[in-house]
This record gives sequence, C-alpha cells and structure tokens, in this order.
Amino acid sequence: MDDPAGHPLGGGPGLGETRDAAAAARPMTPPDPRRVALLLGVAQTLAWAGTYYLPALVAPAVVADLGADPALVYGAFSLALLISGLAAPRTGRLIETLGGRPVLLASSGILAAGLALLAVLPGLWGWFAGWVVIGFGMALGLYEAAFATLGVLYGRGRGGRSPW
Repeated sequence: MDDPAGHPLGGGPGLGETRDAAAAARPMTPPDPRRVALLLGVAQTLAWAGTYYLPALVAPAVVADLGADPALVYGAFSLALLISGLAAPRTGRLIETLGGRPVLLASSGILAAGLALLAVLPGLWGWFAGWVVIGFGMALGLYEAAFATLGVLYGRGRGGRSPW
C-alpha cells in the first residue's frame, strides 16, 4: 500500500482513521517491487551489520577493555536475541495495524539509540543496556519485520504469488 506521499513501504492511517478507513480512501496499488527490494535490501544490510554482526568485531575489544568474562559480553548479545524473539509477535501486529514504513523507520532510531548507548555508557552494565535497546530495534527492523511488511504490501489479492 503506497501512501499518498509515495513512500514505498506504506504508511499508517491518518490521524483519527483506522487502517480500513485510510485504505478505502485511496487506491490499493502496491509500490514498485523493485524499488521496495532495493530500499529494503540497503536498510537490511545496514541493520544487520550494526546489530547481528557487531559482536564479532567489537566483543573481543570489549572483553579486553573491561576485563570482563567473554560469556557475559556475548551473553548481552544473546539477551538482545531473546528480546527480539519475544517482541516479534507484537511487531507483526504493529506492522499489520500501522504499516511497515513507520515500524521499520522506528527500528532505525531505536537501533541508533542502542548503538549510542554502547558507545557512551561505561562498563558491563552499559554494554547490557545498549544490547537491551538493540534487541527491541532488532525485533522492529530485521528480516522478520521486513518480510511481514512485504506480506502486507503484496500478500493480499495476489494469490500468494511473488510480485516479481
């Protein structure tokens, strides 16, 4: 569902509208799938690089700098994965209600906030705090959310076939 401003991932309803009322007020033409694939591909690459693959690069330095047990340092990342998994069903409902664009956009801000916390908060508690925030951002913005958004955009009325 392309929103009136032409945003490719669909917007939510206007202020005071439900998704059904907003959808009925405008044509139900999905955005160009190639454009969506390009934009989602770039966003997913950045999101995965800044979250899932980050510990492989920085955890050894964090262990050395903090003198912390490696199990605790990597455990913070495991906690983020747990939070992401637990938050995933709610993320799906948000995408169904609001559309993918606002949810994926929120994930970028939340991921940035979590990365900033990793950078500025001292010690192991700061490391854990950053990963807790990143866990919520991961739920809102990694593959599951991206694929749910594609399902909302292209799944209905297409007989389950790919738009490509």
